[in-house]
Amino acid sequence: MKQKTRYNIKLSQKRGVFVKVISNFQFPISKQYIEDFLKLVKITSRRDKIASHPEGYYRKMFEVIPSDILKLYVAEYQGKIIGANLVLFFGKTATYMHGASDNLHREVMAPYLLQWQPILDAKKSGYEKYDLGGVKTQETKGKSWAGITKFKTGFVPELAPIQFPGCYDIILRSVRYNLYRAAQKAKRFIG
Repeated sequence: MKQKTRYNIKLSQKRGVFVKVISNFQFPISKQYIEDFLKLVKITSRRDKIASHPEGYYRKMFEVIPSDILKLYVAEYQGKIIGANLVLFFGKTATYMHGASDNLHREVMAPYLLQWQPILDAKKSGYEKYDLGGVKTQETKGKSWAGITKFKTGFVPELAPIQFPGCYDIILRSVRYNLYRAAQKAKRFIG
């Protein structure tokens, strides 16, 4: 781990950030944490100018994925939820799925502690890997992922990211495909 990452984790702890794990989404108290997560996703999306999934996507995850597999980590500071991460524990790998943070109290570095706690939990539970998800590589095109890449590689600076070949459309019916692509563009333009 990079020295600055370790420093930010300790700073977060020192400033009083507390990370809580929510794993049973059926109780009324858990419902409020889900609402807090959804609110933070919207804040993060606006702040970082990134497209998030529709609210129903996340709600369906909480409904469908068993609570022993999907865990919601929330960072509390001064009695307020200021960050949250969704982490999937399956097979031998824990996978960071989605994360969000508030615009307030960014100086307490909650995202570092929020990422560190599931790593510790995964290790304690015998998981072999922790997947931080996508980072910018030489082949990554389009939007800059510099900030998120710097954050994630702070946890494992010596490990080269795994690169996948990517996704490609195999066009079988060009007219239908072109209509589909036009509808996607219209949807992005409208919504």
